Amino acid sequence: MRVTIHRGSHQIGGTCIEVASEGSRIILDAGLPLEADMGRGPLMPPVSGLFVPGGPPVDALFLSHAHSDHSGLIAASCADVPVWMTAGTSKMLMAGNIFAHQPAVPRERQRILVPGDPVRVGVFTVTALPVDHSIYDAMAFLVEAEGKRLLYTGDLRFHGRKPGMSARLVEVARAKRIDTLLIEGTRMGARENEPNLSEKQLEHQIATDLRVASGAALAMYSPLNVDRFVTFLKAARAAGRTLVIDPYQNFVLHLIGRQCRLPRPAATGPLRVLVPPRFAASGAGSRLAHTQWAARLEHGEIQSEEIRQKPGQYLVLFRPSMQPWLYPGGLPQHATCFFSYWPGYLEEERLRTFVAQLDASGGQLFRRHASGHAHPADLRRFVKEIQPRSLIPVHTTNPETWGRWWTEAKAAVHGAPVPIFQPQ
Repeated sequence: MRVTIHRGSHQIGGTCIEVASEGSRIILDAGLPLEADMGRGPLMPPVSGLFVPGGPPVDALFLSHAHSDHSGLIAASCADVPVWMTAGTSKMLMAGNIFAHQPAVPRERQRILVPGDPVRVGVFTVTALPVDHSIYDAMAFLVEAEGKRLLYTGDLRFHGRKPGMSARLVEVARAKRIDTLLIEGTRMGARENEPNLSEKQLEHQIATDLRVASGAALAMYSPLNVDRFVTFLKAARAAGRTLVIDPYQNFVLHLIGRQCRLPRPAATGPLRVLVPPRFAASGAGSRLAHTQWAARLEHGEIQSEEIRQKPGQYLVLFRPSMQPWLYPGGLPQHATCFFSYWPGYLEEERLRTFVAQLDASGGQLFRRHASGHAHPADLRRFVKEIQPRSLIPVHTTNPETWGRWWTEAKAAVHGAPVPIFQPQ
């Protein structure tokens, strides 16, 4: 049994990991690198049977979650390779495809994982284990073959709204006795000293900001980040405002409605939905025109005029493309805008333009974000609790950091197989 990091051993994003044994090959994630997502760098690693024709066949691709830096290259992979994912991740991919033009995975390629239930692919037994991350239904993977056990964390954190997931992951890992841990280290090294804001602390921070704000308030966050939706919803309620979402967020809530107890937009509740003009003729509107969701879209709908007339009553999920029809006369004076993404996105031209317009109107941008990735102290605690026999850092620019405190840590070289040794 051996593991090959095709990409991700010395960079964040673009993760692509191969595990091979006795003629069987599986791939863990096939992500778009952040550099390519911003128009720089190569797209696909040279993985035979996945992106490059020839070589031994790939038995399956396992997707940890629906963020593009882990899933963005699946559509470019060989069409005969099945893609295993949870039902929740399948739904997030569908929503992202319909509303944000993200790549789709054809249904005939999809195989559905049930968290905690092992599946057999070739010589491998693979079990999906839930983790807390900044997208719905993220998973770690336990991979077993030859009597050896590998745990791939995917992306995870310990400061979100679901601490029970972390406790369960530790419990399973300790019981299995992990031979090799593939662990994400996004915040290792250079970012180690930054504060570790929890979702609950973020909620209180935003609520405090909203109580001071007197005019328009805008929230910029991903509709796929359901925990962040809950954070903004609770902060808005605490500050006496109504959260206004868009059809994208509303569709996500519809998809997971049976799994999560979350409010739906209603005329008298804490949540409303703002439907863009001509939405029915848009790509998303056309694709969903005859669905049960579309028939209920008008429930809780609010008009843009009401938001403009009573700006102090609402917190609006916002993106710059909404400005021409929501604020046709320009951004309102002295607006408060919460930016709740990775701050690197602010370097994109469209966001730089928006921030300049916000500044010109006397508005203020608040960077209000809780990371989707574990703090270094939490990662160290996690490793000490499960005591893996060896550790390979992934999803990090600082793999050498691990070796300073964990003697069995080894940085992988892209494309070079690393054997997983038989337990002593």
